[in-house]
Amino acid sequence: MATAKSTFAERLNEAFEHRGITDTQEKINHLVAATGRKARTVARWLSGDTMPRGGFANQDVRVLIARDLRISAYWLICGEGYSPRQSDLYEKLEKLPREYIPKLTRYFLRLLNNDPKALRWAKMLDQGEIGMGQILAMA
Repeated sequence: MATAKSTFAERLNEAFEHRGITDTQEKINHLVAATGRKARTVARWLSGDTMPRGGFANQDVRVLIARDLRISAYWLICGEGYSPRQSDLYEKLEKLPREYIPKLTRYFLRLLNNDPKALRWAKMLDQGEIGMGQILAMA
């Protein structure tokens, strides 16, 4: 997972992997389409040889890439803020009905404390025997 000290290329590749794009040529084609830059140029971004230059916010290539990959431009450029995984998690949590939050909190606290009941529920969830809604009803 990319950190604040990781490079632009590492964060860019992490964003692609999070979107399920692992093939280098597919990444290159994607960036060419998103930015209008040459394949050789975007290949150098992916390898870490160079980094796109900054510019005006709405014309900055890095911002175009972030928009296209649906990630935080701040995270892509600086390595700070929400990674793609964190952004997806927060987006899902925002859609969660408010009444589930205390139950979800209790469930996670039980898991953190190795509560046997919660561990059993988690195993059943992994095996597809119950759904998250059932766990929240029991929490």
